[in-house]
Amino acid sequence: MSKSKFIFNIFIYSLGIFITGLGVNLIIRSSFGAGPWDAVAENLSQLTKVELAVAGGFVNLLILAFVVLYNKKIKFLIGLIPIIGIFFAIHFWDIIIFDTYYPDLISLKLLFILSGGVSISMGLAAIIVSTFPAMVFDELTIALMKILKISSFFKTRIMIELFAVVLASILGYLAGIGFGVVGLGTLIISFTIGPLISFQMKWMSLLLGQRRV
Repeated sequence: MSKSKFIFNIFIYSLGIFITGLGVNLIIRSSFGAGPWDAVAENLSQLTKVELAVAGGFVNLLILAFVVLYNKKIKFLIGLIPIIGIFFAIHFWDIIIFDTYYPDLISLKLLFILSGGVSISMGLAAIIVSTFPAMVFDELTIALMKILKISSFFKTRIMIELFAVVLASILGYLAGIGFGVVGLGTLIISFTIGPLISFQMKWMSLLLGQRRV
């Protein structure tokens, strides 16, 4: 890989993390329901009274620990890179940009959840296309495919997302906020995030002249 391409990939990777952090905040603030794992982080945040980015980082670290222990290889600790990046990206949008703002108008809420879905899928696709370390959920999916002896990545990913919905709901009730940020949007995202990422990867790969899809 040439030096210029390496620098360009770093830019794409960093931009992907930044956009993903925006998407997480947009969906949560739409009040229609956060993404499954974002809902886990938000409801955990409400339960423990810590910032969203801290709760999200903790959840990601637990998953990373599982991946490392299952594979018994230190190289998987490279997954810390996107975890740290997403931590700061979510914190930036949550605390510095949006702060206490939540849209009141239904039209704005719809705009937030639609923009959030596009942002998250675009951000995650950019991270993958950059060829740098992806999110720990991809490694978790592969590990569970081996453990459960499931050949389909897509089916395993849906199972993981639905598990996150259940876990987020439990955390919400423990926090005394009912389902919390788990809503209709959470279920929709559970089934659509995979295809959305795939779509985003296709046009990005074509644009960047790559063949990673």
